[in-house]
Amino acid sequence: MANGTQEPAKYQNIELAFRTLKQECTRCASELQPEWQFCAHCDARLATECPSCGVPLPPAGASHCGHCGLVFLRQV
Repeated sequence: MANGTQEPAKYQNIELAFRTLKQECTRCASELQPEWQFCAHCDARLATECPSCGVPLPPAGASHCGHCGLVFLRQV
């Protein structure tokens, strides 16, 4: 280990990859469903692209995609 600050980042990347593979929320570690765009347990935003057109999603809370107009369902 050449630099002590590189190790924690390395392990964080491994943990993120594991949670993604296992389909766990990176915030609360709850099990996720593949179609979810938000964690149903802690409201963490999961999706980063519009499921319709693939462009980056607008800020959380937006009602629709600014590119294709897909309406986002509101969480209850």
